[in-house]
Amino acid sequence: MKNLKWALIALAMTFCGAARADVVSTGIVAISEDGTLTFYFPKNAPPGATVFYQWTEKGRVRCCKILRGDELTALPEPASDWSVEQPMIVYGAKMKHPLSPKMETLGLALSADKATPQGKSGIRGISPGKTVEARWCLGTEGINVIEKISGRYRTTYIGFGYEIESGQEPRCSASDLKIIGKN
Repeated sequence: MKNLKWALIALAMTFCGAARADVVSTGIVAISEDGTLTFYFPKNAPPGATVFYQWTEKGRVRCCKILRGDELTALPEPASDWSVEQPMIVYGAKMKHPLSPKMETLGLALSADKATPQGKSGIRGISPGKTVEARWCLGTEGINVIEKISGRYRTTYIGFGYEIESGQEPRCSASDLKIIGKN
C-alpha cells in the first residue's frame, strides 16, 4: 500500500510536469509614469508561473525584473486606441515597478521558469519541454513581437493609432521586417 501511494504521487507529479510544459507565454508590459504595471498576453499566463519583464532606462532596454504569477490580477481590457491582431488577456500587478519612469514605457513580458536577456530587446524563456526566443521592435505606428519556438517564427502586432516618433528604439531591422512579412 505504501508503494502504491508513492507510485500515485510520482504519477501525479509526472502529469503536473506535463501540464507545465507549455508555460512559456510572451506578451507586452506597459509601465506608466507612476510605475503601474499592465501586462498583455495573447493567452492566459499559467497560474503560479513566474513572469519576467523588461523596462527602458536611460534610452536602453533592460532585463529582467521578476514577478510571481500570484502577483498578477486579471483585468477587464482597458479602453485604449491600440489595434491588436488577436484578443489579449490583460493583467495588473499588485506591485509597482521600483523605478518609476518619467514617461510611459513598454517592454516584453514572458511567463517561464527561467529567462535571460538576449540581444538589445529580447528575452529567452525556458520551461520544461519548451524554449522561446522573443524580441520586440517598433514599426512606424506600433510594436511587433517576434517569437521563435522550435525554429518557427510567430509574430504579433499592436498598432497604437499614431506615428511613433523617430529616434525611438528599438526599431525593426531589415531581418525583423522579413520575418514579419512572412507571418
